[in-house]
Order: sequence, then structure tokens, then C-alpha cells
Amino acid sequence: MYRLFNSTPIAKTWTGAEQTARGSFNSLTHHSGAGAVYPDKISGGLTVAEMWMYEKGNGGNDYNLRCLQPALFKCQNNLKDLQDGTPLKLDATDDVFLKFCLYGDAQHYLINASHWEA
Repeated sequence: MYRLFNSTPIAKTWTGAEQTARGSFNSLTHHSGAGAVYPDKISGGLTVAEMWMYEKGNGGNDYNLRCLQPALFKCQNNLKDLQDGTPLKLDATDDVFLKFCLYGDAQHYLINASHWEA
């Protein structure tokens, strides 16, 4: 598992307390391994994983699961040659996923544009 951001501020703790909570996003894909060729040589497509948000515990460095990010996926493949906003398809779904990148060419993500909720 890979923690994407270290202690990102969240508006409130899961209990609804007014103090700011600290959180991080996690995924089963690694940034160190995110350079796989696209399309993937084994699957012929993309390797992606869901992302979760964890909230830092009150007493130390423990992280508690806060939520699953249902429309956000971390890519294992290097999609630097695709323009941000490029629609992509994943196996076993008719949903449309839009590619975007953070931090240069290293971190590629997909947003499920078919089921994105405001």
C-alpha cells in the first residue's frame, strides 16, 4: 500500500469535531512502479487501483480508514503521452474515465466521469 500525501488537512474529524483532522490518500499502486508501459504488455490495457482516505489517529501515527474514493483511481502505467482529460475505457465497464496527472509525469490518475457526484 502506498500513502500518496502525508497528513493532508481535512475539514473535520470523522466524529464531526471542529478541529482539523489530518489525513492521507492511499492506493495499492506504487509511484516507484508507476512507469509501466501503456498499454500494459501483460494485460494490453491499464493497471489501476482504487484510492482510500485515512485519518490520522489522535494518539500517534496510526491511521484509521475514513472512506473509499469511489470515482478516483491511481494508475500503475505511465500515461505521460496522453493529454490530461483523455477519455479511457476499463475492462468490464461502460463508464468513461478521464486521465489526469499530478507532479509532472510521475503520478497518473483516472476520474470516473460517468459516476462523479458533486
